[in-house]
Amino acid sequence: MGGVRPDAYRRIWATRINVAFDLSHILEMNSMTGVVQLRLDDVRGLCAKHHVRRLDLFGSATGQSFDQDASDLDFAVEFATPPDVRLADAYFGLLQDLRSLFGRQVDLVMESAIRNPYFREELDATKVPLYGSAG
Repeated sequence: MGGVRPDAYRRIWATRINVAFDLSHILEMNSMTGVVQLRLDDVRGLCAKHHVRRLDLFGSATGQSFDQDASDLDFAVEFATPPDVRLADAYFGLLQDLRSLFGRQVDLVMESAIRNPYFREELDATKVPLYGSAG
């Protein structure tokens, strides 16, 4: 009697693998990093507008502990402000635009202002580069 042909098993497993990949992709997009990734072009446009040299996402937004309903977004920024631009204008302009873009609380930390070594360690351990480079 017949039974299932070997090529049918391969199709079934290939389907399961594809479904597993698709589900992991959906789960990733449900994390805040995924939401930020969906708006990455907008974020990069804001960075150019506000003279950002580098922008990183860090904290719970880069991991599994992110709460879609309650968590804020934490960003670390380095500016490359030209002489004719006030740093305060660039900082508060970027902060307001990020809050408007994501519709939630945003914390914006300037890399040069970090003095606490434990905070620095947490930032370095969880950061995800969004714009610019470390150089």
